[in-house]
Amino acid sequence: MPDNVKATVKAFAGVNTTWLTRVLVATGLTHVASAERARAVHAAVAGAQRMALGRSDSARCDSLIEAHRKTGLLAV
Repeated sequence: MPDNVKATVKAFAGVNTTWLTRVLVATGLTHVASAERARAVHAAVAGAQRMALGRSDSARCDSLIEAHRKTGLLAV
């Protein structure tokens, strides 16, 4: 992957995890706990998106996120 694309992807992930960290802090979690949870949520969603994309099945993303919720792996 070209360096400029890597930088853009990294910035995109950073913006999203920073925003989610702020949202979670507002719920009363500590900054450290919020940052950890934000990274976990981002990883879960990104993984679900990649699996769906790899199978050309956008509905798979939703079903994977729901499976994360049902099993307690994604408490959002």
